[in-house]
Amino acid sequence: MFKKPHLITIVNGFILIVAGLFSFFSNPERPFTALIAPAVGIILLILSIYVKKANKTVAHIVAGLTLLFAIQTGYMAITSTKVEDMEKRNRRVTVFSIMSLSCLAATGLYGYRFVKIKRGDTL
Repeated sequence: MFKKPHLITIVNGFILIVAGLFSFFSNPERPFTALIAPAVGIILLILSIYVKKANKTVAHIVAGLTLLFAIQTGYMAITSTKVEDMEKRNRRVTVFSIMSLSCLAATGLYGYRFVKIKRGDTL
């Protein structure tokens, strides 16, 4: 998997799409902000094509975008504990935590691969 970073991007993109669509359709209000995660997931899927072609600039963009989204969804999971409705709170904390952990794991794998390459180690 470390030799194929585009697979990490694809898996993370699908997780974001599924979690975001679940959030959108499970909320009776259908907030359009719930579609931000699927949009980021689609962007990651598109960029995975260029990551597969070893485009370093796009790889850095993907890593940065993934880290920023991990921080944002982590913050959202923490602040969701202030929501009054218990069902809505649990759903938000769960969905945001899944997205945050997925993005953090992907960012960690990107960083691990980068360090291994810079050291000259074989993957």
